[in-house]
Amino acid sequence: MYSSTGNPVTTSIARELIIQQVCKDHGVQVQWVLGKGRVQRIVRARHEIMWKLNLLGMTLPSIGRRL
Repeated sequence: MYSSTGNPVTTSIARELIIQQVCKDHGVQVQWVLGKGRVQRIVRARHEIMWKLNLLGMTLPSIGRRL
C-alpha cells in the first residue's frame, strides 16, 4: 500500500487510516467504534473495519484485540 506521495505505508499506519476513513464514511467517531456500542451504524462501521483489516492481512483475533 502506498500513500498519495508514493511512499510505502506501514501496516500500523494503514490500520489507523482505515479506521479513520471508515468512521468518517459512516459518520461515527473512532471512540464509538472502539467502544462496546451496538447501535446499527456503529456496528456496520465496525464490521467494515474488520473486513478491511482482514484483507490487509490481520487475523481476526488481532483485530478483536484492537477493536
